[in-house]
This record gives sequence, structure tokens and C-alpha cells, in this order.
Amino acid sequence: MKRQHVAMVARPPRRDDEEIEPLTVSEDRRLLAVAGTRPNAARWAITPTLGLRQGEALGLRWPLVDLSAR
Repeated sequence: MKRQHVAMVARPPRRDDEEIEPLTVSEDRRLLAVAGTRPNAARWAITPTLGLRQGEALGLRWPLVDLSAR
């Protein structure tokens, strides 16, 4: 029996592309209003503004933020 490397016979998972629908202005305002009542309000404020994914927002630390360079 001929042995093959597993990567040569494995099939990668299929990914169905889904259309992303951004929040409306009123939905974004509601999100920010509720987020302002939470201890981690900054995370919820920058996520829709910058288009960050959850992992990116959670990995962001103040030493990495350069406010003077915006």
C-alpha cells in the first residue's frame, strides 16, 4: 500500500461566503448607548467604528494606541 501525506488527501473545509450587512445608523447609535453603560464601553465603541473583529478588539492594549498619530 502506498502511503500518502495526510495533507495531500485531506480536503479543506468549505466556506460559504455570506453577504455582510453593516449596522444602520440607528442600530449603531443604540449599540453605543448601551455600550456606554458597560465597564468595557471603549471596546464596544471602537469595534464598529474601526471595523474590528472580536479578537482584534480584545487584543488591543493601550501601549499599542498612538493617539497623536491617530
